[in-house]
Amino acid sequence: MKNKTAQLDELFKKWYSKQKESDIENSSHFSVDGLIKADDENCVVLFVLSEPHSEDDHEYNPNFWFRRIWEDYDKVYSYEYDNPKDTKTNRRNITNYKKRITACAESLGVTEIPHGIAVMDMKKCGGGSNLSEDFDRYVDVFAGFIKSEIEILDPQYIVACGSSVYNALQKIGLDDKTKRKIIKTYHLNARTSNSNFELNKLP
Repeated sequence: MKNKTAQLDELFKKWYSKQKESDIENSSHFSVDGLIKADDENCVVLFVLSEPHSEDDHEYNPNFWFRRIWEDYDKVYSYEYDNPKDTKTNRRNITNYKKRITACAESLGVTEIPHGIAVMDMKKCGGGSNLSEDFDRYVDVFAGFIKSEIEILDPQYIVACGSSVYNALQKIGLDDKTKRKIIKTYHLNARTSNSNFELNKLP
């Protein structure tokens, strides 16, 4: 039996092939994701996001960007954009992502962070001329692949980061048992206190 990372690798190859054949904008980009500790098998909490945050993020995709927040934090933290203001925002976001994922996962019983944590982008290619419509269309077209990724990870809890993600998870055909695992929280970029990502403060 192949481990979860190997199963995801196979799924992503098929998914990427179908994505490249589509007319989805930026279809040549593909954001791989999964367990933050690739050697883990037990997925306690799956954080589901809408899509990679910008085209700049594609530089990190071959190495899995959220994994690098833990494994290569200093290098990611110091990443230089052309615009100094972007660099400042990037550093703040990276720090907040780590704190917010940690706070929520700890509230759900994860004791050895980042073990047991997975992160998933529903839409594997960032950007697009109309973010909301592009996301909805992508989810409709690739719902089967999205479901397969969730089934492989088999998390105890699914944390939907933002209303659009929560609504999309509700409509892609997950079974009732899986839907009961879904917890709605804020987008990781939300203008709110990091402490609001603790379970007892979630919306």
